[in-house]
Amino acid sequence: MSQTPVARLQDVTKRIGGRTIIDRVSLEVYPGEVFGFLGPNGSGKTTTIRMMVGLMAMTSGDISIGGHSVKREYPKAASQVGAIVENPEMYKYLTGYQNLVHFARMNPSITRQRIDEVVKLVGLSGRIHDKVRKYSLGMRQRLGVAQAIMHRPKLLILDEPTNGLDPAGIRELRDYLRQLAQEEGTSVFVSSHLLSEMELMCDRVAILQKGQLIDIRSIRGETGTAAKEAGEALFEVDHPDAALGILQGQGSARIVDGLLQLTADRDLIAETNKRLVEAGIRVYGIRAKTKSLEDQFLEVTGGETVG
Repeated sequence: MSQTPVARLQDVTKRIGGRTIIDRVSLEVYPGEVFGFLGPNGSGKTTTIRMMVGLMAMTSGDISIGGHSVKREYPKAASQVGAIVENPEMYKYLTGYQNLVHFARMNPSITRQRIDEVVKLVGLSGRIHDKVRKYSLGMRQRLGVAQAIMHRPKLLILDEPTNGLDPAGIRELRDYLRQLAQEEGTSVFVSSHLLSEMELMCDRVAILQKGQLIDIRSIRGETGTAAKEAGEALFEVDHPDAALGILQGQGSARIVDGLLQLTADRDLIAETNKRLVEAGIRVYGIRAKTKSLEDQFLEVTGGETVG
């Protein structure tokens, strides 16, 4: 992951009528990552997104996109962004292709070849010449993504893009966004209330509560960064009690639901496996004990519901 962020929020604050809506939020989004934005109802997610795209002014702090300040260099910052805030709006009496051509006329750098590229990328090649009024909601979302990325933005911002989609549509959108990040290097900043989908889609997630950023969690670590870190490992063995006796002295070792659990890094897991096998214990499986994103979210928010 590049060390130069595509987007940087620095102490971003928004006050309305004496009430603080967003309180000194700071975060960074890097090239080619899918960054999730989570929070309970009324936490300020949409307000933050509106400030990022220039639809709402900041009270204090700053947001930079592609190295350009949204406050001081808005046209340059905005040129680096593609966004869908709420539902994408299209001309329903035109075809999907005609909608894209119409949008492309506002940006001379967008070629017909680029239009064809994004149509293929979002999987609409077979339906792009149909009238938009015949599109499902999922297809309209994909057409909206195509429109938002035609000018090759460094950052794609999506506010609740899975609203109203059926499970198949959600999966399709998720796959396209990951493909977009991987193939075009576009950073994707996405808010959603579907924790399970964010866990599958995102590299990192930020958790917002009552206008304050309370945590940023990695979902997919950089290659090699997590490999040496200690964590809880679960060993499925034929004789858990005997295995526990062999590991006397490893203070973290214990039996949990019939499995041998211990705190170990990658090297210690391999060494423990070797000791057990040499002692005649059959090891049927080894896996990491991890918390789901939902468990982590409820832990840090004190059980508040997601919005």
